[in-house]
Amino acid sequence: MTSGSILVGVDDSVPSRAAIRWALERARVADMRVVLAHALEDEWDATDKLVMLENREAAVALLVAQVAYATSIDDSIPVTTLLLEGDPLTELADASANAEMLVVGTHKTGFIHGTVFGSKLLALASIANCPVAFIPNLAGNARHGVVASAEDTPTGQTTVRFAAAEAGMSSQQLTLVLAAPPTNATIDRRLSDVLELARSADDSLRVRARLSARGMAEALIDASAAAALLVVGQPRTRPPGVTSLSRVAHDVLLNIASPTIVVFEDPPPLAAVV
Repeated sequence: MTSGSILVGVDDSVPSRAAIRWALERARVADMRVVLAHALEDEWDATDKLVMLENREAAVALLVAQVAYATSIDDSIPVTTLLLEGDPLTELADASANAEMLVVGTHKTGFIHGTVFGSKLLALASIANCPVAFIPNLAGNARHGVVASAEDTPTGQTTVRFAAAEAGMSSQQLTLVLAAPPTNATIDRRLSDVLELARSADDSLRVRARLSARGMAEALIDASAAAALLVVGQPRTRPPGVTSLSRVAHDVLLNIASPTIVVFEDPPPLAAVV
């Protein structure tokens, strides 16, 4: 796998196919290739070579079927496969080091006060080596616009720049969400700063700001209910090796309402690393 790849974690589920469809469209717009990856878990007796062979053959057949599905949608996008062995989350996270984006499907939809879910998929948003797109299986094609959190932090700045690039690439309007707005004395400056930051990526970008007195997660879920994409920031964790998902990203993913990308803040300059 090389740079310019979108890595898609696949199985035989409906959300997995939703992830493939989304990745193909993203690859078409961005002129990228797609790599379909499936992890072969070590759940059988390693001494049973026949069982091992049967499981491997089933995994290969699954990948072949998913490639056929992808090419039936768009045969102009280069699609290859990657068979991983071991824990799916760990293997996908490791493989993401060679990808521009990791894409996974999820069954989960809901609202912040509705039924929540416990899913190991959440861990990918904190351990992956590239932005992670979580794709729910949503009906209809009427979604439009890119929504992003616009917090006054380094993570917030990275999120705005990333979302602006996504909106510009897909010719969508960008909506920046500022939650729990501060006093009137500072809100104008923050609005001006985030709008200028977004337009610095594309001066022709259609961009607006949306203020909310609610918490950021609730504001983002509400603003992105009909959006084509939601972008949420995730700080780099410290110390290295310790992973935790930010509260906003955690709550948004628990109640995912649209295709959602979790993006890490830009790393500090090398001179600043101790």
